[in-house]
Amino acid sequence: MGEEPEQVDAGTAPGVVAAEPYQTNSATAGETRSPNRPPIDFAFVGGSIPVPEAVAVPLPPRAPTATLGWVALALVALCVIADAVAVTLAVERYWISATAIAQGANVATAIAFVVGLFAAFRPPARWLGIGAMVGAVLANPFILTHLLDYLGG
Repeated sequence: MGEEPEQVDAGTAPGVVAAEPYQTNSATAGETRSPNRPPIDFAFVGGSIPVPEAVAVPLPPRAPTATLGWVALALVALCVIADAVAVTLAVERYWISATAIAQGANVATAIAFVVGLFAAFRPPARWLGIGAMVGAVLANPFILTHLLDYLGG
């Protein structure tokens, strides 16, 4: 019952491999190396050491969004507001302010048209982009002035 475990030498025990002592390799300038490690390949000194390639994990595909179409429609809405302010200022005889706002709206409608054009080529935002292009054309102060002149008689 009170037997002590038998003391066995690691080199003579079955299934146990004794660790070999470290050796000094003269090619590595005194570096101690395990005899089980392969020698250093000096062909890579000063060059690049090959690194195993990382495994690329594919990401799940993102669903396309209609953000660009909504941005184009928001720009058109801002252009319509700018046109309304410019027309109101023109009626109140603030010509310089009305002209400056109308010119800014003219540039903004061109930007809204281009953003709508880009949105028209993306499937989820196609109809938003087309609507933004139509709205940008109608909100253009130059076209709006001629349209209102034609409708006013």
